[in-house]
Amino acid sequence: MREVYSLDLGSLAWTERTSRVTGFEGDDDVPAARQAHAAVALDDSRVLVTGGWDDRPADKGGPVHFSDAAVLDCRTWTWRRVPTLAAGGAAAGRDRGLDQLDDSEAGPGAVAGHTLAVVDLAPDAELDPRPYVVSFGGRGPGGETRGALWAVPVDDVLAWLDGRGA
Repeated sequence: MREVYSLDLGSLAWTERTSRVTGFEGDDDVPAARQAHAAVALDDSRVLVTGGWDDRPADKGGPVHFSDAAVLDCRTWTWRRVPTLAAGGAAAGRDRGLDQLDDSEAGPGAVAGHTLAVVDLAPDAELDPRPYVVSFGGRGPGGETRGALWAVPVDDVLAWLDGRGA
């Protein structure tokens, strides 16, 4: 996703940032172009993007559903992959309620049309009372509607990005 624009909320003017966008460790950190992905602000300068799909025709290797996650740092216009949120990473969720989240589960996997939000969870026997990135719904590669709820602590994502995590 090299094509990036920012909106100045004061003037409501868009600015293209595409020429400034790079990957933290090269082009492999820049996510592929996609649609139906989800994005959410983690703090005042970093945006998390997950999932989505590319509807290219089968003879060109498509369609492709993405299970990856990356963060765009809007201070430096640098993408960084977040392996802990990709399929097989340390997110939690099931087709049940928040009270049944399990940190040992893999993550949402390949999904498009889902939602992301940052929410403060109330004190709970299963989860620490802190902000979480929550993902819900969407469609999988087979077109199935997803009803799973996934959550990962925001500070775990930021710690990883800042070099304090796994």
